[in-house]
Amino acid sequence: MGISGIGAGASYSTLKTFQQLNRDVHTQGVEQASRISKEAGDYSRVSNFGNETKIGTSKFQRGNETIATIGENKTSELMDKAKSYYAVSNFGTETKLGSSKFQQAVKAASEQGQRNVSESMEKAASYTKVSNFGDETKLGSSKFQQANAQVSAKFAAVASAYKQAASLGSVSRGATVDIGA
Repeated sequence: MGISGIGAGASYSTLKTFQQLNRDVHTQGVEQASRISKEAGDYSRVSNFGNETKIGTSKFQRGNETIATIGENKTSELMDKAKSYYAVSNFGTETKLGSSKFQQAVKAASEQGQRNVSESMEKAASYTKVSNFGDETKLGSSKFQQANAQVSAKFAAVASAYKQAASLGSVSRGATVDIGA
C-alpha cells in the first residue's frame, strides 16, 4: 500500500508517490489562487472603454455607501446647529452662545464667585497695605492677632528674665528676679 491511503485492493500502479501528491496539491493551489485573484482583479480593474470599475456594485457595498451618506448629512446638520450658537451673525455681533437657562445659571454663579473672591482678596490685602496718610497698616488689628502679640510679649519678658538670671550665675533661694510680668 502506498502513502495515499487508498484501500488494500488498489494496485500499485494507480498509487501516487508522496512527491507526486505534493506536486498535485501545489498545482491545484496555484490554479485556485489564480482564479480568485482574477475575480478580485475584475472588481478593481479599469475598463478599456472608460474609468468605470465594479468596485462598490454589490448590494452590501451600496448599503454601506448609503449609510455613510446619511451619516455625513446628519453630522453636517448637527454641526451647523452647534455652530449657530457661537457663530457671529452677518447683521451684528450677537450669538446664541449662553442663551440657555443652564448657561445663564452657570454664568451667574461664575460672576458671583468672581465677586466673592475679589472682595475677599481686597479684604486680605487691606491688612498689609500701607495707608495713604502714613505708614500704619491694619496688620495685627484683629483680636486673634492682638492676643498672639500679648502672649509673645509675655514670653519674651520671661525669656529675658531667664537670661538675666542665668547671667547672674547661681542665684540664692528666695532672691527676687524681676520678670516684668
